[in-house]
Amino acid sequence: MSAATATVMALTFSPVCQPPTPKPVTHRPRAAYRVSAPRRRVTSIKLTALAANPIPSMPLQQPPPDCAKQACLALTFDDGPDPHLTPKLLDILAEHQVKATFFVLGSQVARYPELARRIAEEGHEIGNHSWGHGNFTKMKPAQMLQDITHTQDMLQAAGVTPPTLFRPPYGASNEAVRRTVPLAFTFWNIDPRDWKQQKPTELTASIMAAAKPGGIVVLHDIKSTTVAAAPEFITNLKQRYHLVTVSRLKPVTQSAGHATR
Repeated sequence: MSAATATVMALTFSPVCQPPTPKPVTHRPRAAYRVSAPRRRVTSIKLTALAANPIPSMPLQQPPPDCAKQACLALTFDDGPDPHLTPKLLDILAEHQVKATFFVLGSQVARYPELARRIAEEGHEIGNHSWGHGNFTKMKPAQMLQDITHTQDMLQAAGVTPPTLFRPPYGASNEAVRRTVPLAFTFWNIDPRDWKQQKPTELTASIMAAAKPGGIVVLHDIKSTTVAAAPEFITNLKQRYHLVTVSRLKPVTQSAGHATR
């Protein structure tokens, strides 16, 4: 090979065989920006949101009271559910964090099953108060059983566990009724007669005058005066008593015949 030819070949192939030396990297890799920059932005957004909208602290749930040692009282409401007044009463009970016992009529549950379901879902106790508020002392045993069973079935159809408590309408009971009805009878020992009270303040005064440890107050969630007075008498009662359901106040005791309270 001549010197001229060698020179030409060197000039032709030197760019391919000897690539230019890369310049040193003087900046941070792009991946580093992808990790750190969004992380700083998200942290800033979260802190700003928390400062603007602080999360309210949840109240600690208190253990249920021991009503054998502490002053307890049970509020009970009969003859509902009522489409207008029962929802208002449930809102009041929820606001004051109080549980009550509702003795419902099967005929009302048939009309407003969603209210019976709401009562149970919000942690209140439900009792059987018959189908149509008939006097059980004037019924034959077969009629009593049909009445009770119909109400139990209607509650179950509404999505409510059939209750174990029974409050006879008017409190009317005798040996035949107690022998026939297979539920725990539940009466009352405080009756402020809300069905004839016209002024919420007078109803509250009646309840407070009769209130006592172990008290079971009979009221009606179909009476507007009762619902109007509820915020006041609940507030006053809570200063002196734990407000509980009937079952919390008086566990079922067995006697001759069916369970009683």
